[in-house]
Amino acid sequence: NQVLIEPNSAVVNGVFDRKITLADAVDMICTSQSFVSYTFGNFLKVRADKSQSVRRALFNETNIIKDSLKITYQFEDKHYDSVQVSFYSEEDKWSERFETYPANGVVPETYELFGVTSPTTALRIAEEIYKRRRYRNKSVSFQTDIQGYIPQYLDRVGVAHQVLNHSLGGEIMDRGDYDGTTWTSNPNGDYLMLQCDYDLIAHVPRICQRILCHEKVDCNLPLCCDLATLEVLPREYNEFDHIIFRSPHGEVSDILGFGVVEYNIIRVTGMPSWVGVYDAQDNTMFSMGTLSEIVEDYLVIGIRPDADDNIALECVLYDERAYP
Repeated sequence: NQVLIEPNSAVVNGVFDRKITLADAVDMICTSQSFVSYTFGNFLKVRADKSQSVRRALFNETNIIKDSLKITYQFEDKHYDSVQVSFYSEEDKWSERFETYPANGVVPETYELFGVTSPTTALRIAEEIYKRRRYRNKSVSFQTDIQGYIPQYLDRVGVAHQVLNHSLGGEIMDRGDYDGTTWTSNPNGDYLMLQCDYDLIAHVPRICQRILCHEKVDCNLPLCCDLATLEVLPREYNEFDHIIFRSPHGEVSDILGFGVVEYNIIRVTGMPSWVGVYDAQDNTMFSMGTLSEIVEDYLVIGIRPDADDNIALECVLYDERAYP
C-alpha cells in the first residue's frame, strides 16, 4: 500500500526495533506529532489535527435521516488530573525524559512518544492530549444521503438539529424583493421566502406552525394563510435572529443576522450570491437560531456506506480550546 503524507514541518527521529505493521507504525508516528492516520480506499493517509476556520458541510433536519441522530457523551476520567509523556532527549545524550501537563499534576496518565527528541515538542504534545481528552467530550452519529461524501476525514462540519441545539432547518422557496404587499423574484434580492422543516414557517412577530391546508400549502404566496390557520409555537423561537446557508454543491456560508418581515419572509443582508432556488437541484437549505445555539461544530471521524444507499457519519465535538 502507498502512504500519502501531507507536507508538514514535523520531525520524527526514531527507529523501529521490532516487527510491526505499517499501519501501526504510522499511527505511532502520528500520535507523537499531532497527526491522525486513516484509510481512504486502498490508501493510508495522514492529516494534521489542527484548527479549521471553515465548515466543509452543514447537516440539519433537511438532510439528516429522521430518527438516525444519536448523541454520546464521554465523561472525564477523574482518576487522572494530568498527562505525562516520555521521550528520548537528544540534548541529554538520548536519555529518557518526561514532560507533564499541567505541571502541577499529581496523578498523570502516561504516554510514550515515538520519534520525539525535543522537550518543547513533548510538552506541546502533552498539552494537546490533555485538552482534546477534556474538550472533545461529545460525539454524534447520523445517516444522510450522498451528501455524506462531501466532507473528508477530520473535516470540520456544522450540525444544526433540534435535538442538539435550539434551531430550525428548512429550504429556500424563493429569493427576491418585497415591498410589504408584492413579492418579486430576484436572484440578487435581500429577501427570502422560507419553508422550514416540519412545516414550520417564520412569523410576523413570532414563529408559527401551519395547520394542514392542502389547497394552499404549495402556493408559495407570502400571504396565502390566514392567521386563523396558524398556531403559536413556544415563545423562545421569537429570539431567532441568525441564519446559516448551505448550497446544493455543499458550500457553507458564514452565520448572518436577519429580520422577520412577514409570515415566511425574512430580510438578510450580505447573503452569498449562490443563495436561492436551483432548477433540477436541491434548493439552498438553511438553519436559523440564536447566535450562540444555531449550529454546533464537529470533526468527521467516520464515513461509511449504510443500508438503502445511505451514508453514516460519526463526528466528535470541535472546540478551539482543544488546540494549544
